[in-house]
Amino acid sequence: MTMQKLEKLLLQSSQNIPRCTSYPLANHFKMGEGKRLAEKLWDAARSIHDLSIYIHIPYCDRLCWFCGCHTKHKLSYDPIAQYVNSLTREIELFTREIGSRKRIAKVHLGGGSPSMLKLREFFDIRYALDRFGTMDQLSEISVEIDPSDVSAETIINLQVFGLTRASIGVQDFDPAVQAAISRPQTFEATLRSLKCCAPLEYRCSISMLYTACHCKHSRGYKVRFQKS
Repeated sequence: MTMQKLEKLLLQSSQNIPRCTSYPLANHFKMGEGKRLAEKLWDAARSIHDLSIYIHIPYCDRLCWFCGCHTKHKLSYDPIAQYVNSLTREIELFTREIGSRKRIAKVHLGGGSPSMLKLREFFDIRYALDRFGTMDQLSEISVEIDPSDVSAETIINLQVFGLTRASIGVQDFDPAVQAAISRPQTFEATLRSLKCCAPLEYRCSISMLYTACHCKHSRGYKVRFQKS
């Protein structure tokens, strides 16, 4: 895609539209509907052989001001461990309701910042998923990664979980934009995360943020996309 086409597309998409950061959308949830929706989900899962699973980790080390996802800033790790404990129990309940093992085609951990999970929590989630269904060499296991979370320990944790694709959050390389959205992150930190994943042959994707602040000109787009 040329920069001219990119700029035209961004201008066409700059109108105000609803945020779709969850599914079903919030306006489809009603009081007292939980049991009916759960049974509908179970029936649908029973009829499908290959399943894709999304797991939401609603905690972050920091809150980015542009984010509309359901998440909160952690003061300690205890709530995260408790949440994962409840999550794995829910997977076990789902396993019993389905009644048969399914092939898991895709697993995606999003948030929040799932890369902040510790080894124990990654292990418990993977154990619960393995009891629910089967994953093979074609199954994709992806995790959203905040480069500020990445350390040698993080890479080990992701290996234990069976990661095949790393989704690395960048948002923007422009310091002015980073300050405006409260997302400080150096180019070097992002590059370090990519280099950590490279020897393990993970597929990597990078998320970029289109924002109106400080970047209305095509020159700004060009600098950021060329750098990425």
